[in-house]
Amino acid sequence: MISATTDLGLALANDLRPIVLRVARELRKETEQFGVTSRQATLLAVVKASPGLTLRGLTDQDRARLGVPSDVNGALVVAVEPDSAAADKGLEPGDVITRVNQKPVTSANAAVAALKTAKKDKSNALLLVRRGDAQRFVALSFS
Repeated sequence: MISATTDLGLALANDLRPIVLRVARELRKETEQFGVTSRQATLLAVVKASPGLTLRGLTDQDRARLGVPSDVNGALVVAVEPDSAAADKGLEPGDVITRVNQKPVTSANAAVAALKTAKKDKSNALLLVRRGDAQRFVALSFS
């Protein structure tokens, strides 16, 4: 459970409740599909990052399901708020953020930290986003 709010937009548990419930339903389906135990599923961290993204760490099961090579690390987009900057840029659930401002993303927390820095600096964040075999850059502005 997230218990603090940051400048980036990590939300309080009440703000995350609808998203966490939706992700929990999705994880339940994935646990059945990939044989992940319910204990393992509860250990997956989900964080909400502005501008309208909900992220979690990329797992081996995600890589297999999404056709992402096993050597790729990143943050999995699990939800995109409608009418958000992320939605406007075409980000979708299932996208994998592998770099933010040319720095590798190894976890959802790493992506959030990089986005937080860009927001604090009132600059842009250049994301390298993978969807299956394809990769593209997405620019998000915090200015």
